[in-house]
Amino acid sequence: RVPPLQPSPSSDVQGGHTAYFELAGKVVGLALLHGETVPLRLSGPFLKRILGHALGLEDLEGVDPEAYRGLRYVLEADDVDALCLTFSESSDHPADVVASADGAMAHFDLVPGGRDLAVTAANREEYARLKAEHRLGLLRCRPQ
Repeated sequence: RVPPLQPSPSSDVQGGHTAYFELAGKVVGLALLHGETVPLRLSGPFLKRILGHALGLEDLEGVDPEAYRGLRYVLEADDVDALCLTFSESSDHPADVVASADGAMAHFDLVPGGRDLAVTAANREEYARLKAEHRLGLLRCRPQ
């Protein structure tokens, strides 16, 4: 079974990446124009985004189940301060590392100064929302 299509927010490391998206859209549009069915499964979050619906933490479960479980744990933890989290994220994903200044682990602040802002019981819902948005690509997508 083929997994559903979920574009990577790091697709811009490939030169001319928007041309690939445009071509895919034209092929699907042409097939639909000619009455052909397209055996294309889009991920729930991607489809919701196309339709202009808001995305939330629950949408992360189908794209990154491990990150979803981690964020659920943060939301349910009795002592979130003991987790020593900040409003930032580190990534060793190859596309993110290419984008980093030193070619190593890439770091993203979820809010300005996020590396210095601790996650507490009072702000953990905002943290979970922002981290889910980051993982779903909402905070990393730029105008094309």
